[in-house]
Amino acid sequence: MPEDYVSLYDIPIGAWQSSLGNDSHYLDDGYTPLYPFGYGLSYSQVAYGAPTLDKEAYATTDKISVQVEVTHQGGPEVTEVVQCYVRDHFGSITRPVAELVAFERVALAPGETQTVTIEVPVSQLAYWSPDNGWAVEPGTFSLWVGPDCRPGEVVEFTVE
Repeated sequence: MPEDYVSLYDIPIGAWQSSLGNDSHYLDDGYTPLYPFGYGLSYSQVAYGAPTLDKEAYATTDKISVQVEVTHQGGPEVTEVVQCYVRDHFGSITRPVAELVAFERVALAPGETQTVTIEVPVSQLAYWSPDNGWAVEPGTFSLWVGPDCRPGEVVEFTVE
């Protein structure tokens, strides 16, 4: 969900829900899921650096190359699934808030840091439009890399 979404967190926990005579408190849980898409349990801790892009603007025939440092901070050896998500800011039809476009599996020893490079063809950002068929619309996009779909550090780019 977008961060500016109006939630029910302003209602005090245990507040009386009396509009329909209901005294249930399930409305106080908020709108976020307990586990976001892509979430996985691990005995290890992995930290992600800020993603960097090779360019700020791309043509529809280009490949987006994103690099991110992944550091194993503690626990046993781990195989981390580094996930890359994109959000289209201004599509002509409603677009997903977080769209998984690529992922890489990385084996990390305790204390190890690796720079992971993920390449995403811009053509993968295409979607079906009733007017144009499959097309990549020009505009501004957000991209982030992390262990699940929750946005960490976000970088923006444009498609021309």
